[in-house]
Amino acid sequence: MKIIPAIDIMNGQCVRLTQGDFERKTSYSVSPEDRARELFQAGFRDLHVVDLDAARTGVLSNIELLPVMASTGLAIDFGGGIRDVASAKRVLSTGVSAITLGSVLVKDKEAARGLLSTIPSDQLIIGADVQDGMIAVSGWTETSSVDVFSFLSEERFSSSRTVICTDISQDGTLAGANVDLYKDLQKAFPSKRFIASGGVGSLEDIEALRAIDCFGVIVGKALFEGKVQPNQLMELC
Repeated sequence: MKIIPAIDIMNGQCVRLTQGDFERKTSYSVSPEDRARELFQAGFRDLHVVDLDAARTGVLSNIELLPVMASTGLAIDFGGGIRDVASAKRVLSTGVSAITLGSVLVKDKEAARGLLSTIPSDQLIIGADVQDGMIAVSGWTETSSVDVFSFLSEERFSSSRTVICTDISQDGTLAGANVDLYKDLQKAFPSKRFIASGGVGSLEDIEALRAIDCFGVIVGKALFEGKVQPNQLMELC
């Protein structure tokens, strides 16, 4: 199972939100660039990066950090603020390995069609952020009327294999992942590779996801706050 550390960025700083609430923010003193270097030196080879400012506004305000982070050797998937082909290409030109599309897939079907037809499938990840079973958009500030199962059933996603699914109610809580959600998603979409996100606070939480053959798991706050150690995670990869 892939174990992928995460860096969320606001105003150029590493932060973590609790349950997607921008008013419940924890900031960390290490810079995103230094954090990326630390993670690579610890043995990680993948990194999930989210520009929270861009997710809310659609403006790629922290993009200048990406070339330095990518130069560490980490394979970065980046999400936040990608609204059209031009912004996607701009992000990919920084050296990141893949982009994660979320809000645009729900809010702008025409732009989404262009992205899905232009960006190679191996550089594109579907972001399915879930609040009470419904897809959330715009940095989780809005909840759509589309449920996650109907969303992923759409024909336009047939060639997209990898899905990052975040349970917003668990995110940043360290209270454990929603294992039942990922079990149900894998049963409904056996050809997809699901990366679980939200709530991981211990090695036991990761083991629970590995037990259901989840393709990957994103670990953010638990790593930042020492609830799990890099060497422990390396043993599980």
